[in-house]
Amino acid sequence: MPSIEPSRVPASAGLSGLERLVARAEALIDRLEPMLPPLARVPDLTAHVAFRWRRRQGGGHLVPVERPHRILLRDLKGVDAQARLIDANTRQFVEGVPANNVLLTGARGTGKSSLVQRLNAECLLRGKSQYLVNLDPA
Repeated sequence: MPSIEPSRVPASAGLSGLERLVARAEALIDRLEPMLPPLARVPDLTAHVAFRWRRRQGGGHLVPVERPHRILLRDLKGVDAQARLIDANTRQFVEGVPANNVLLTGARGTGKSSLVQRLNAECLLRGKSQYLVNLDPA
């Protein structure tokens, strides 16, 4: 569609109300697009199994984790009940069965990230593809 300067299009130019509206919207978009941040690159999701979400300048993007930790359940202490619940939920999710979202809370160093990394490692050992995304709270 040719570019039309909407402020210079007289109502009698043969354009319908909808065409004038579209022309004005396109002109507005042309002025706003240079102000928008560049689109984030989408990483190759098949090349990695874990990603971190990095916030940058009001936006964010996924960054691959080159060598994710391979922690086993027996390495985690004092989280057996929680680990069983999250493991069952994760198995349901990976198998395509309805599952719940999970929010892990707790003080630093209590094993939240280790538990999630362990689940990811065990899914990979079972041959199930799953993507781990670590949200950077900063």
